[in-house]
Amino acid sequence: MISMDDKTTVDVVATPTPRAPSLQCRMEEILAVPKRKKSKSRRNMHRSHHAIEPKNVVVCSTTGEFMLPHNVAVDGSYKGKRVFIKQQAE
Repeated sequence: MISMDDKTTVDVVATPTPRAPSLQCRMEEILAVPKRKKSKSRRNMHRSHHAIEPKNVVVCSTTGEFMLPHNVAVDGSYKGKRVFIKQQAE
C-alpha cells in the first residue's frame, strides 16, 4: 500500500511481466520440427535406400579395358565408332 496523502491510499498490485516465447515456440516458427519421434524401425526403413551399390562396369569392345557403360572409351570410341581423336602432346 502506498499513501498519497493522509486520506487516500492506493493498492499496488504486481502485474506479471509478459514473458518472451519459449525457445520451443520460436524453433517451430523458424524450422520444420517433427511432431513425433521417429521409431527405430521407421528410421531404418527410411535409410534402407541409402546403401551403396556397385557400379556397373563393362568391357570396351575396341580396347578391352573396363569402363562405365554409355561413356566414351579412353581411345575416343563410342559404340565401336571413333567419336573424337586424341591429339598428340606437343
